[in-house]
Amino acid sequence: MTAVAIDSKAIMVEAYSLIYDIETTLKHLLYSKLYLHHFHNNETYNKILNLVEMNDLLSFSDTQYETLRKTHSIRNKVCHMRSISQEDLALLKEVHHLLESTSKH
Repeated sequence: MTAVAIDSKAIMVEAYSLIYDIETTLKHLLYSKLYLHHFHNNETYNKILNLVEMNDLLSFSDTQYETLRKTHSIRNKVCHMRSISQEDLALLKEVHHLLESTSKH
């Protein structure tokens, strides 16, 4: 079964908001936990994901890190204004929730 693309403006804005929160949370982790003075705000999202996972900054399981990595392709779709699927949106919500839960501990 193929994923049905959704392109409603409200859905895309929600997806962008989730991506914004996810990316800024990950950047904050890099700044605060690794004290990366050489880390620039213009690092690629892929590099951010790699640094977070490589340094296990979230203490996620392998499955959770795999889910986090899947946000990369979804982020690219949203940032280039291509339609996303309901499954993509659900995955962003899942990662957002995981990050919120992690940051409260």
